[in-house]
Amino acid sequence: MRTTLYLLLLLLPAIAVAQQSDPKLTAQMNGQMAKRNTAVFEENKGQMKDQHWQPRPDVLFNGNAQGMHYYIRDKGMSYQLSRVESWKEEEDDRSAMVGAEKRQVPDEMGTYRVDVEWTDFNEGFTVEKGAALEGYTNYYNVPEGVEPALFVKQYESVTLKGLWPGIDLRCYSTDGTLETDWLVA
Repeated sequence: MRTTLYLLLLLLPAIAVAQQSDPKLTAQMNGQMAKRNTAVFEENKGQMKDQHWQPRPDVLFNGNAQGMHYYIRDKGMSYQLSRVESWKEEEDDRSAMVGAEKRQVPDEMGTYRVDVEWTDFNEGFTVEKGAALEGYTNYYNVPEGVEPALFVKQYESVTLKGLWPGIDLRCYSTDGTLETDWLVA
C-alpha cells in the first residue's frame, strides 16, 4: 500500500485547462494527433507538483504512450503503468431488468513504476527540443499564491546532449510507441 501510494503521489498528472483561440485550429490539432498516434514530450513549466503541491523541477518532460506515463528527469527516467487488479459487478438501472447482465467495473487499481537512474553522468547536459507541436496548454490548477503554468508546449522529440562524453540520449515516438536511442559519437 505504501509503495503504491508513493508511486501515485510522486507524479500526479495535472488537470489542464486548454486555451483554444480558434475552433478550426483545435479540429486540425485533434486530426493531426489522431493521424500520428504518437508519444509527445510536454515541457515542465511548473505544472508538475508532488502530493504536497511542491514543484517538481527535477521533471524536465512528461508524456503518455499507449497507457504508459513517462517522465524525463534531470537524473534519469521514470516509466509508470497502471492496471486493474480486480473487477466487481456494478448494479444499475439496466441490471434490474429481467435477464440483464451486471456490468463489470474496476474494483482495485495498481500502479507500478520503474525508475532509471543515471550514474556518473554529466549533470550539465543540455536539452535539445525537437519540433514543437501547434498550440499550448495552460495549467491553472494551483493552490492560492502559486502562479499558473502558462503556454506549456509539447515536442515531437527530445535529445539530451552530453549525458556522458560522446553519448546523447534521443527520445521520440514510432507508431505511438516511446523509443529511446543512445547516440554514440
